[in-house]
Formats: sequence, structure tokens, C-alpha cells
Amino acid sequence: MISQKYRVSRIVLARLTAEEYIRSFWWFILIIPTFGLACLIFGSGLLQIIGWMAILWPFSIPARSVLSSSKAGKLLARGTQVELKSGTLYFSADDGKGLKLELWAARDVVVRSEYAVVRMRRFGFVPIPVSALPPDGVDQLTQAILAERKIRIAQINAR
Repeated sequence: MISQKYRVSRIVLARLTAEEYIRSFWWFILIIPTFGLACLIFGSGLLQIIGWMAILWPFSIPARSVLSSSKAGKLLARGTQVELKSGTLYFSADDGKGLKLELWAARDVVVRSEYAVVRMRRFGFVPIPVSALPPDGVDQLTQAILAERKIRIAQINAR
């Protein structure tokens, strides 16, 4: 499977990063402001300052998503093409730079608005516009990830 060339702007990538963070750690985002509220109600002095910081902490997620997606943003903003072959996703940009992702390290593929988001095991992800993929591209990615997972489990069990 080979995709068409596509671009993902840094703003869109930052938005997707913030969405994935919130979807993955919603419970954490709920606990910290709750702790902050408790500090404001029951604490005094320094504890109330910590409470305000905890309450305001979720508002820093968009800024942190911009910073954490800057490296991938450079690659995806230039014009990228994805190729799936032999259990690996190859991302190649117009300027000759690229990225190689082994599918055994992928968790799954989910469709978020117009992007197929390949989520990795270590909380990373790569967005691919669904419009850039062939008609059955999302299904091909899902099947390839499942196949690589089965192969990896068989290799681990063989040890």
C-alpha cells in the first residue's frame, strides 16, 4: 500500500496531539484539578498556591502538544508519502528525509475526523489523512498491525 502525498500542518498536528493526550489520560486530567480544588478549600498558604497551579495545569496541554509534536511536524508539513511494506511503515518526505515505524510497535489505528491515527505502544502516534490512503487503506493498516502482533507474540513464546 502506498499513499498519495499529503501534508499535515503543525496546528492540526498540535490539535491531534492534544486530543490524543486527553483521550489517553482523561482520568489524570480529572484528578489533578480535583486535588487543586481540595487544596484551595482545605489548605492555606503554599498549599493554596499549589492548588491554583493544579487547577490551571490542564490549560497547558495545548502548549505542551505544540512543543512535543515539533519534530514530527517538520516531517509532516513538508509533504509526505506513506508506504506499507513487510511489516514496516515508511514515511518519506519530499526533501529526502523520512521515518521508519515497525508495525509490531503499533497498538492500533483509529479514525479521528479525517485522519487515520496510528497509535504506538509508547504513547506516540502518526496521523495519516484518510483521503491520502487507498479506499481500503485503514483496513490494510489494521490487518498489518494485527499480523505483526501475532508474529511478535509467536517470537516471544518461542524463546
